[in-house]
Amino acid sequence: MVGTAYDSGALFAVLLAKELKAKYKNTVLGYVWSLLMPLFQSLVFFVVFSLFLRFPIEDYFLFLSIGFVVWQFFSNSLTQGANVLLANANLIRKTCAPRLIFVAASVGAEAVHLLISLPVLLILMLWCGRVPGWLALGLLPAGIVSVLLMAFGLALIVAVINTYFRDLERIMQILLQVWFYVTPIFYSTEQIPAEYRPLLLLNPVFFPVELLRCCFYAPQPAWLYCLAALALGGMIAAVGMVIFRRFQDDLAEVL
Repeated sequence: MVGTAYDSGALFAVLLAKELKAKYKNTVLGYVWSLLMPLFQSLVFFVVFSLFLRFPIEDYFLFLSIGFVVWQFFSNSLTQGANVLLANANLIRKTCAPRLIFVAASVGAEAVHLLISLPVLLILMLWCGRVPGWLALGLLPAGIVSVLLMAFGLALIVAVINTYFRDLERIMQILLQVWFYVTPIFYSTEQIPAEYRPLLLLNPVFFPVELLRCCFYAPQPAWLYCLAALALGGMIAAVGMVIFRRFQDDLAEVL
């Protein structure tokens, strides 16, 4: 058992390094793109909705950046997770390595980019004159863990589905676009009519986005968001693992 755990850990490290190298291979800026992309997206939405449409949101660029950092991690994790088994088909067919590790490494690579983005959010927060509260920042790990669990659980599910149903990759592009617009990334919950706000509770990404905004945008102890995000993240991860383990023994043959 010890040897198996060691081998699994070593394989995870190798796959994680592979994912990180492959993502920005032959690029000049490399990992800097993981910081620039959400900032560029925030800048575009800032110009359109703050300067042209006049959204009444204070420090709108900071508000946007927090949402885009979370969304980029979540959407990239699902997109990469859907293809990770197909991309490693030869290795999966030739080895008895735990299939779950391939998905974990894929999500882990995106998690590295998420963690790199956090200091940038802190700098933007200070630049806007907002002082981080220790109690609010103490909830930051809960926000990170919750979105990690959600992304990992859903990545496991889409990885299995895409192995059997290859059209999922294209369907996901549409679904993620719709998901983006129904998540308060570039608008606040207060701009949603009161009668529709309860529907946000059905959106798992809503909780980590709001939780990180409680840390970096409007520092406050959001214990309700914290508990809801962790509970929902744990549930999604558990469901994803059950589904993945149900089909993992047949993956080599299907691939």
